[in-house]
Amino acid sequence: MSPQSRIRMILLIVLVAAFIFYYRYEMTPNPKFDILQMTLNSFKHEYLFEKSPIIFSDKIVNPLDLTSTIFKYLYFSKRFKTIDRTKVAEQETQEQTETTESKYTILSSETNTTLTLMHPSQERFAQPVDILLGQHQIIIIPRKWKYIVEKGKLVNVIELGWI
Repeated sequence: MSPQSRIRMILLIVLVAAFIFYYRYEMTPNPKFDILQMTLNSFKHEYLFEKSPIIFSDKIVNPLDLTSTIFKYLYFSKRFKTIDRTKVAEQETQEQTETTESKYTILSSETNTTLTLMHPSQERFAQPVDILLGQHQIIIIPRKWKYIVEKGKLVNVIELGWI
């Protein structure tokens, strides 16, 4: 084996190892069940990397504005969808659990809405937490967290990710 092919092999092994460590870091949720609450003025980008949900107490009428400010260089793709639970039958008891697959998911509602949050490691944290999301408030939920939208409510969802 020539010295050049050894160097290429070592470089390939280092790159694969670095990719594996980065992937494991990105996919591993925060082991603590913390929910951060703050204003936009007190927000720091480091909070996004803690992989905990963030609730802004400020009223934000257009949450898409955050994609060009807070998240400006933190995503490659953006998807917008609406979860409409207003047409759910009263007798329906099965709640629809959503799992965040994007790096960051922004939820907002134009009315007061109760969201139920569940940590990705449900074995450790069996109790879900109910959060009252006020009118025009937003919550940022990291990857793999689960949430349930209250019946009879409409929630706007912005998913920001790498793909």
